[in-house]
Amino acid sequence: MDLKTYGTLLNEKAHLSVRARRHRRTRAATPVDLSKWMSRIPDTAPISSLTIPGTHDSTAYDVVWPFVATQSLTLDEQLLSGIRYFDFRCGLRHNVLEMVHGRALLGRTLASCLAILYDFLASHPTEALIVQLKQDRSPEDSDLPFVDAVWSLLDPDTDKWRLTPTTPLFADLRGRIQLLRRFPGPPYRGIDVLKWEDNPERPFMIKTWSGTELVIQDHYNPSEPLTLPEFVERKAADVVGMLELAAGDGRMRRWYINFASAYQFNLYFQSSPHDVAVGGWWYYRWVEGVNRRLAEWLKEKKGAKRRYGIVAMDYPTKPEAELAGLLVATNFATDGERVKVSSRAVVMMALVLLAIFVAGTLLVLIHGPAEGHWCPPFLHACAVRPGFGQELLTEAG
Repeated sequence: MDLKTYGTLLNEKAHLSVRARRHRRTRAATPVDLSKWMSRIPDTAPISSLTIPGTHDSTAYDVVWPFVATQSLTLDEQLLSGIRYFDFRCGLRHNVLEMVHGRALLGRTLASCLAILYDFLASHPTEALIVQLKQDRSPEDSDLPFVDAVWSLLDPDTDKWRLTPTTPLFADLRGRIQLLRRFPGPPYRGIDVLKWEDNPERPFMIKTWSGTELVIQDHYNPSEPLTLPEFVERKAADVVGMLELAAGDGRMRRWYINFASAYQFNLYFQSSPHDVAVGGWWYYRWVEGVNRRLAEWLKEKKGAKRRYGIVAMDYPTKPEAELAGLLVATNFATDGERVKVSSRAVVMMALVLLAIFVAGTLLVLIHGPAEGHWCPPFLHACAVRPGFGQELLTEAG
């Protein structure tokens, strides 16, 4: 993988590809029961070798303020729709871990959110979840350190978690949750992603002390004011470029985490997470969001098995209800998969055809013409006597 080329030619190709294919008619996603789609994943597959639908700021639903809200589905609904990666942002208030989005309180606790995940895994033991847990707000009126509050909540349910700092095989994670730790803590508890960069324009890599590698695209705010059409086009290109990086990397134990979410709030333009993900009006014309463009791009790739990594989205069922299903389908080859023929196979086929032609020519030279016709004797047409068809016509007359 070459991160140096990201954002240049690759992004331009992705940008043009999305626009050119946007209105092309495609087939629907492969029918998969999204509530238990991981039941079809082999136990020997590393979790990082999959395409996994996820959500950004997963608990920011039932919120009025448009620059705080990022989801329309509850956690239960997200789970049933195939989401398996969750982005949990927390703050500690009165020694209670509460869900937040920046400075905004979301009115629910981490304990209540984890209970929903636990219940789902109890009824869907074939599934596996990934939770990125981040401290997103300074403690308030608390005498308990954030890290201690987390462990006091997780320790009674350690059987439901995989806290090992390495990439698990699927057999190790079924029915459990892998922790991506985005807060200070012991390096041996969870995969340490504390070195997560803030709003980088290019993908970056985190290498943990245990050897785990994670490539992350999380460019959520433009460095300069952009119109909504420009902003969405650029973000869509970021997302598609990262998908191509993941698909082209044969190292299946390397994680790819790709955020399709973004917003901007500046003096010139204000684009909410909903505007970027779902779409919005720009003066008199409608601008399709990242989700529609991503869905169309995936439909074009329909049928092929590819690893695209984790794709964390805002409003993943809007306007394309099948977006999560399209991502899930890339884990399984379908009947419509394109057959790829290598250049070596093409050369071999050409040599075989050449050998047949040479052999036929040699037979003609050795045996002479068949029935007066200079053609290979293994072709049955050469055995037909001259005028045979004319005789039949004469007899019929």
